[in-house]
Amino acid sequence: MTTLIASMHQKLEQDFPNFADEARLLIRASLYFSKLVDDYLTACEQVDALMHEAQPTDEAQLHQVRKQRLELKDEIAPVSYTHLTLPT
Repeated sequence: MTTLIASMHQKLEQDFPNFADEARLLIRASLYFSKLVDDYLTACEQVDALMHEAQPTDEAQLHQVRKQRLELKDEIAPVSYTHLTLPT
């Protein structure tokens, strides 16, 4: 497993602890869900980068990226809850 994939899995487990295994399956099965998770992880990386820059961060840009990350997380969450309540 590459470092990028490992970090993606770690982030999913951290943010969606009860859904990480199912998310990996959905990522493979759904192009839409895969893009959604990819966009979410990209937003997470952008927030981390902006917060750890040596130079002062533009607060408006940081706020916008955080807002985007939260919107994506809110879009992923219902999928996780729906998937968890489906009969096996």
